[in-house]
Amino acid sequence: MSHLKEARRNIKALAVIIALTLSSAIMNAQPMMMGEPIRISVHASPLISWYRSDNTKVVNTGSRPGFNVGLDVTRNFSRNYAFTVGVGITNVGGKLATQDSIGLKLSNKEKVINQEVPAGSVVKYGMTYLTFPVGLKLQTSPIGYYTIFTNIGFDPMICVGGKISIPEKRVERQNAISEVRRLNFGYHIQAGVEYELGGGTAVILGVGYQNNFCDCTKDNKDCKQPIDRITQHLITTQIGLLF
Repeated sequence: MSHLKEARRNIKALAVIIALTLSSAIMNAQPMMMGEPIRISVHASPLISWYRSDNTKVVNTGSRPGFNVGLDVTRNFSRNYAFTVGVGITNVGGKLATQDSIGLKLSNKEKVINQEVPAGSVVKYGMTYLTFPVGLKLQTSPIGYYTIFTNIGFDPMICVGGKISIPEKRVERQNAISEVRRLNFGYHIQAGVEYELGGGTAVILGVGYQNNFCDCTKDNKDCKQPIDRITQHLITTQIGLLF
């Protein structure tokens, strides 16, 4: 219950920050020209992801590389401010180990098994999420061919795939969707630069950080799993095209 309260506090705090920024943007916005086009961007983002636990009996043992691809729609409501919405697929993961032996529910096409995991054994997670980022974009007026921007917002997401590997037990990429929570919610902070190529097309280069508010994994008591809150953290590099 305390995990839920903490997540709600974090969501409210970020919502307040975005609301204040948005209010300031609207109050100070310059009128847009009529017919301002909607711009569409596509991007590919190599990333590094890892987990963080609030239980000392569950520890992070390393990061994993991942990837995100997506499409975003940008609608300016002034010269320097815009709304963004998008859809993407994100492959993330991490490595965890527990101080005590636990069980994990793994499945194949035929049945679900309770896989024993010895104390201290590293469990590698690989998750696939369908994401729906919504953000507020702040951008400078063009400086020559360059425009500097930042984007802050929320990331509703749905887990559509989960794999677990346990090297010590020679378990490789077993289906573990029953071990992860299907719905999650996080936030993102990005910054970067757009370089105009001409004809309304620009190259996007950026970096970002993402964090989830909610627990990524389930706590299956029948498998002797500890009660914890595992959050996903990401550092991304963004490469894209804006049309």
